[in-house]
Amino acid sequence: MNDSDEPLARLDFKAMHPRLAYHLKGIAYYDDPYIINGYGKEYRDIFKKVALIAFNAEDERSAIIAICKKMKEENIDKASYKEVKKLLADFRRQHHEIDSFITSDFGIKAMYYDANIISDCLSELLIKKGVFILTVHDEILCERKNIDEVEKQMKMSYRKVLKKALIERKVIGKDQALPDDLQALIDIE
Repeated sequence: MNDSDEPLARLDFKAMHPRLAYHLKGIAYYDDPYIINGYGKEYRDIFKKVALIAFNAEDERSAIIAICKKMKEENIDKASYKEVKKLLADFRRQHHEIDSFITSDFGIKAMYYDANIISDCLSELLIKKGVFILTVHDEILCERKNIDEVEKQMKMSYRKVLKKALIERKVIGKDQALPDDLQALIDIE
């Protein structure tokens, strides 16, 4: 994929949609949103499924049905309607500040922001600077020598799109600076 034998680095926005929901409320959020109080870390992947499906669902009932289906397809215990309803309730309870985004079809809006962020990264890195990158959803693959530049651009593009969204949502005014603590977190592999 590149002109050397070196494998590409993968930079990924950490928990993009839950963190974005917090930031759209003007709330800084640094924890792993898929670690839920009262559950062990082994539940992280389950809560990630719960969250992402719930963000994309139009209502609670359709979210629970879709989560049950996904968990049954993947042979995950705790897939009954009653059990999934409790998992969703516990996720909502822990993330009460962003409850209005859960089971509200927020996922489509989050994907819109996600696409704008990645598009801005492509424009700034590939087109303007000639930095070779590949994108997959909210991930960017790049040569290892470009990790710092790509990470910096990902954070700048995130803040650029977030500021526009916060102005549109009337969370901040046009002339207001975006709070410094509303930052994207990036995983690098």
